[in-house]
Amino acid sequence: MAVLDDRTRPQSAQVDGQLEDENGQFTYPGGVKVTVPGNSGVPAWDINDRERTIDVVEGFEPESRRARDPVTGENEVIGFDRFEAWAESKGLRQNRYGQYVV
Repeated sequence: MAVLDDRTRPQSAQVDGQLEDENGQFTYPGGVKVTVPGNSGVPAWDINDRERTIDVVEGFEPESRRARDPVTGENEVIGFDRFEAWAESKGLRQNRYGQYVV
């Protein structure tokens, strides 16, 4: 689950909403497999990583999450949307370096 704000890096946005595979791993860009966020071996992704894992219990899937509106700076409770859908709803786009900007 990635942090929903305009400082979240592209790799964190890409894995947002991903479920672990049969080996308990998540797939980062380029097919890099990790068991926990911040453990990819790529310093630019791991240092100050902006995602975490959560436990999802069948029948009790998450319905909402918190986000920081990039325009107002206010925290809000939203539906459990993936990062890409949230970013699009807020008018965020990726610049040529892949960073999300208002």
